[in-house]
Amino acid sequence: MFIPFNEINPEARIWIYQADRQLQPSEKLLIQESMTKFCSSWQAHNKSLKSSFSIAYDQFLTIAVEEDFHNASGCSIDNSVHYITAMGQKLNIDFLNRSLIAFIVDDKVQIVPLPKVKKKIVDGEIKSDDLIFNNNILTKKELETSWLIPVKQSWARKYLDTAEVQQ
Repeated sequence: MFIPFNEINPEARIWIYQADRQLQPSEKLLIQESMTKFCSSWQAHNKSLKSSFSIAYDQFLTIAVEEDFHNASGCSIDNSVHYITAMGQKLNIDFLNRSLIAFIVDDKVQIVPLPKVKKKIVDGEIKSDDLIFNNNILTKKELETSWLIPVKQSWARKYLDTAEVQQ
C-alpha cells in the first residue's frame, strides 16, 4: 500500500540506495512511476506493506515501511533489493555499490570511491565541516536528523588527524 513519503511515520524503517551517478530527469520520472507501482503491491506474507519512497539530491532512493502496520519480512526485503537491482540494470545505474561515499562539498553531491576518501581529506579537497551522507541510518526520523553529518563527526574523521599532521 503506497502512501506519500511525507505521511510516513517518523519511526518507519528505511533503506537508502545511493546511485553511482546523478539521476537524469527522465530517469527520476521512470523511477518514481516504477517505485509507486512497487510500493502499491509490496507485500510480506500476503499482507500489504504500508510503504513509500523518496528521491533526494537526484542521487538517493529511500524506501520506507511502517512496520507498526505490518513487518517487512526477509523475503519482502529481498524482493525490494531485487526490484531495485533490476531497475538499476535497466537504467544502467548501480544502486548497491557501497564502496562509493557521498559528500556535500561546495553545495554539490560528490561521490568518492572509498579508497580515495583519505587522500581527498588529506589534500584538503574534503574538509572537516563538509557533510557526509550516513546511509546506514534505520528510520525516517534519523533520515531527517542524522543522515547528513559533518565529516568531523563521522567515521572519516580519522583521516582529519592525518590531514592536520601533513599540513
